[in-house]
Amino acid sequence: MQSNRYQRPLKLPHFTKESQERLINSRVLVVGCGGLGNPVLLYLAGAGIGTIGLVDSDVVQEENLHRQIIFREQDIARKKTEVAAEQIQKLNSGCQVMSWSERLCESNVHQICENFDIIVDCSDNFETRFILDDYCAQQSIPLVYGAIYRYEGQISVFNYHSGIRYRDLTAEKPASGLIPDCETGGVLGPLTGVIGSMQAAEVIKIITGIGEVKDGKLVIYDLLLQDMLEFKISKKREHHQVEKQQDNMIKEISRAEYEALKDSGEDFQLIDVREPDEFDRFNLGGELIPMSDIPMNVQRISRDKKVIVHCKAGMRSATVIQYLMQEHHFDNLYNLKNGIMSWQ
Repeated sequence: MQSNRYQRPLKLPHFTKESQERLINSRVLVVGCGGLGNPVLLYLAGAGIGTIGLVDSDVVQEENLHRQIIFREQDIARKKTEVAAEQIQKLNSGCQVMSWSERLCESNVHQICENFDIIVDCSDNFETRFILDDYCAQQSIPLVYGAIYRYEGQISVFNYHSGIRYRDLTAEKPASGLIPDCETGGVLGPLTGVIGSMQAAEVIKIITGIGEVKDGKLVIYDLLLQDMLEFKISKKREHHQVEKQQDNMIKEISRAEYEALKDSGEDFQLIDVREPDEFDRFNLGGELIPMSDIPMNVQRISRDKKVIVHCKAGMRSATVIQYLMQEHHFDNLYNLKNGIMSWQ
């Protein structure tokens, strides 16, 4: 162990030389070297992770630079994995780097992921998330998950002691185009920094045994309000099969269509799946059933008229609708596009 590099962590309560040795001897794979992957990689390398794996098929583009803090203007058009590997080595020469400049898929997941202790999901697509979740479940490897949507971000740890998986949060891939990516939905750099840093912290906690790992708990962070909420994910799988299934289409309704529905006099139910403090600050007059309470309150949701479900930006409400369609066979649900952000 280098004499000075890790002196500050060693001054922390419960963080010992053994803790640091565990980090030095660990092997962590980061899938995705973009907005989330950048802070994850820097903080893991700084913490002394012995071996870091990188997976990404993209090259650096100018529009990446506002949030992907590893890269510089002179790196444009270079492979992200190559630049990230160079920067990790500059930050910590004691860190061994392995990289794959390719897209992770079902045909290469075993080859890439084998021999790693923890996998960090910094991807930006549902296909990769499901592939990683299935692999980690089969191999009993912790999966540190992170995702962003406009001004909101979320993290969790799957396939850990509780046995909760990503498929318990999202049973199937949402319909194509339902949830915009950064290119179409936008993103602010600090949000990726916050969520990526939280993912790195979960990795360190898992390896060292300090603190409480967010095992089977979803943490949602709101950048605009600097608020954070957490709820426990319930196990929705009984006998999950890994085969691909046809997408369930989630119907959407825009603000203009919602206003027209109200003006028409048609009877409908409006459900707000945010948290009570969010509801108290601003609401549309709907029925409050927080996302984490939905499984216990299915009977309150109508089946014989249109049901409009909304949250702040549309991510949580889409997850709720998907759950209700798959687990309780609802066919009358509509996601309010962009949530209450259309009013604020």
